[in-house]
Amino acid sequence: MHDSAGGLNLLVGTVSGNLAITANAGITDSGNLAVAGSASFRTQAATAQSIVLDQGGHNFAGGLTVRTLNAAGSGTLAGTINVRSNAALTLDRVDATGAATFVSEVRLPTAAPAIS
Repeated sequence: MHDSAGGLNLLVGTVSGNLAITANAGITDSGNLAVAGSASFRTQAATAQSIVLDQGGHNFAGGLTVRTLNAAGSGTLAGTINVRSNAALTLDRVDATGAATFVSEVRLPTAAPAIS
C-alpha cells in the first residue's frame, strides 16, 4: 500500500501481489504497471482529483478498484477516471461522479461491477 500526500506519477513496475494506492491529488502514469493481484487506486481530497492510467501497456490480472473521494473518504467527487490496459479488465468497484473510461485491448467480463 502507498499513501501519497500529493499527486502521484507511477513509473514502470511489476507487483507480484496486490497494489493499493491512495493520493491526496491526482494519480497518473508515465510507464506500464503489471499487477498479479488486485489493484486499487483512490484519490482522497477536498476537491475532485483524476485517476489517469492511460499508457496502454498495463496488466491488472486481479480485480481493479478506482475511486475519487472527498477528503473524509465518505463521498464521491467528480474526478475523471481513465484506465487503459493491454489485457482483460475486471472492474471490482468504480466510484466517481465524473467521466469514467475503461479501455481493454482484450474483452471486458460480462459480470456487472458495483458502480456508483
